[in-house]
Amino acid sequence: MHDSLARIGKTLRAYRKKKKMTQSEVSVQTGISRQTISEIERGVFEGVISTLNRYLFFAGLDLSCQLKPSRFPQLGELPAIFGDED
Repeated sequence: MHDSLARIGKTLRAYRKKKKMTQSEVSVQTGISRQTISEIERGVFEGVISTLNRYLFFAGLDLSCQLKPSRFPQLGELPAIFGDED
């Protein structure tokens, strides 16, 4: 389970419960299957982003990204990465 998907699912589940709705009721309102609602809420959803976005829109939420900087390893770090043994 990916951490960010788990957080999204937890947030959507809390929203649904706050509104006192069942997954089936959300399914009817959004046109997303109840099983998919369950997968989203458990953080295991692997479908298309438009489906996830539809549930987020229903809950009044927006999907955004946070870029994390990456860096290339330095030459001196390569032996530790690749286990360079002679």
